[in-house]
Amino acid sequence: MRNTAASMRGRLFITLIIVILSAMQSLAAEIAAERTNGTILRVKDGDTVVVRFNTDTHTIRLEGIDCPEHDQTPWGPLVTQFLHEWIQGQPIQIEWDVQRTDRYQRALGYLFFQDQFINEELVGRGLCYTMTVPPNVRYRDRLRMALRDAQQHRRGLWDPNAEPVTPPACHRHPSGSRLCQQERTE
Repeated sequence: MRNTAASMRGRLFITLIIVILSAMQSLAAEIAAERTNGTILRVKDGDTVVVRFNTDTHTIRLEGIDCPEHDQTPWGPLVTQFLHEWIQGQPIQIEWDVQRTDRYQRALGYLFFQDQFINEELVGRGLCYTMTVPPNVRYRDRLRMALRDAQQHRRGLWDPNAEPVTPPACHRHPSGSRLCQQERTE
């Protein structure tokens, strides 16, 4: 009887190990970043670009950031021009997160150009704010660190001599939406 119970515990232990390893392998596959190669056809604004990949044209909303709008001078036009001069016509990589489209059916992605994380660069230069919309939180901490660095070093929007601008989410929703509240706390 003892031998049977020990044998059963051993089989149960091995089965449990197999289940755990399988679960870890599945989780690792989900966590692994999926990237797509593309080319920037047009910069629409500081956080939206038109990209060609898989022989089709797609509008990509840069995930995790929120740039000043076109009518928020001088910042909206400035960040759009900066991004245009930097990546227009260039090959890029798009990294996807959990949710791949927003409610406007725009693709949501993190952009990489020559090993530079474009979303992070824009935040770090003080050209935009962070905006995390779960479940897409892969780079939330990294983008927040770039924001704190830009604020600490008074770059761009955070320069005390810079033209002040209302955070874009508050500009779009002046009554004080959830996103506006989020911008204030990030």
